[in-house]
Amino acid sequence: FTIYSYGLLVVLGFVAGIGWAALNAGGRGIEPGKVLDLSFYLVIAAIIGARFFYVLVEFKRYLKDPVDIFRIWEGGFVFYGGLISAGIVGTGYILYHHLPHWQVMDLFAPGIALGQAIGRLGCFCAGCCYGKECHCSFGVVFRDSRSLAVLNAPLYPTQLISSLNLFVIFFVLVWVDRKKRFDGQVFWIYVLLYAIMRFAIE
Repeated sequence: FTIYSYGLLVVLGFVAGIGWAALNAGGRGIEPGKVLDLSFYLVIAAIIGARFFYVLVEFKRYLKDPVDIFRIWEGGFVFYGGLISAGIVGTGYILYHHLPHWQVMDLFAPGIALGQAIGRLGCFCAGCCYGKECHCSFGVVFRDSRSLAVLNAPLYPTQLISSLNLFVIFFVLVWVDRKKRFDGQVFWIYVLLYAIMRFAIE
């Protein structure tokens, strides 16, 4: 029985993010049980959305063997696809249960960053989301034929750079959450910082 590091770290990322939200829900007057229920739907939506967007981007690869679409344990997700689909499902849940929308968004924002930071370590293990060729001292060479990265060439370790930045964003959001002036501030600062980071790395 094989436990893939990519899948394990992605699961740990989800658990860490959900755990953060659930542990901090009570202090905002939000029922932790509702947070856990919402998290279940968010995870499903995020996985489906992230995979769907990846398949769209890499559709030529999946034309050869459409069954590969369902082999999600091998990697292949687009974060923005997951964020959009989870945002739609989450908004629907929040409205249906009459929860304070922006308070819930602020509650989840640090957890999203934390989960991403851990998940990006899984990307490094799988070799996906790799950087372009790098001739600096910190270039990483992938040699395993099962890796999704270009083999036997030094590459920028973009996954590790992303992970480090996301851990920093997590701590910034925790700090902002204690000082925020309005509901929704934490979430939109997350969106801003993540977009800047992603643009710089791309």
